[in-house]
Amino acid sequence: MSTCIITIIKNEQDYLEQWIAYHISLGIDTLFVFEDVGSDSHAYITDKYEQVRLMSVLDVYYTYNDRQFAIKRRLDKKPMQRVFQNLAYKRFTKEYDWCFFIDVDEYITCDKPLKEVLDLYKEYDALVMYWQNYNANEHYIKPQTPYNLIETYTEKCGNSEEDEEKHIITKLALNCHTYKLWLFNHHYPYSESKWCYTNFTQEQSVKSYDNIYIRHYITKSYEEYLHKLYVRGMFCSNHRNDNEFFEYNPEMKDKQKIEEVRSLFE
Repeated sequence: MSTCIITIIKNEQDYLEQWIAYHISLGIDTLFVFEDVGSDSHAYITDKYEQVRLMSVLDVYYTYNDRQFAIKRRLDKKPMQRVFQNLAYKRFTKEYDWCFFIDVDEYITCDKPLKEVLDLYKEYDALVMYWQNYNANEHYIKPQTPYNLIETYTEKCGNSEEDEEKHIITKLALNCHTYKLWLFNHHYPYSESKWCYTNFTQEQSVKSYDNIYIRHYITKSYEEYLHKLYVRGMFCSNHRNDNEFFEYNPEMKDKQKIEEVRSLFE
């Protein structure tokens, strides 16, 4: 059984290598890493690993006009992820059995060897995996690097109102042999496909962490979260903003430390 991941990155130099090493050790055969428009190069990291194919997000487009249109949409901060992922899936995954769509702050987690778990779902076109969110573990300042992300951020966000209502988020794995439809996004397949959650149902009333799920390091430290917003350019008024950090980390109320971190980005 062969497996791959498709991911988009933008200036993920601090976390990319340990994410790559983790997923190779998990049993992923190929990681398609696409640098976003405006990203610095990650080649000095990815060149160490023969399992990684580093490309630009523009490499999925066939024509010059399509690439220019994609650049304009990205610079205008308009969504392009769904179109990109569909194109990348169609173009690069024909030789694989399963393809995952995850980000560098997301780690595939299972209680058995990955390919043994995936074999349980071979009759399905798509597998939908739930997030398990992890918070800042009361870190205001980024721990000294290099550090192990998984060992540093061990506290789950739990079942807070925010986590349950705003971020009942799932991520997708596609069976490359049977999922032939054009439409999907990284959260859900096209409704006409044969898909399931990890508990083999389509019931969303209870989150399922059976067999396989996604560990999502949703905030990391406050410094790292602000760096993501204001240096890497991920700020969005109704998504990924300063207030969201404290919704996941309500115990972090030290005003002096908060202001000290904010001053780093003024």
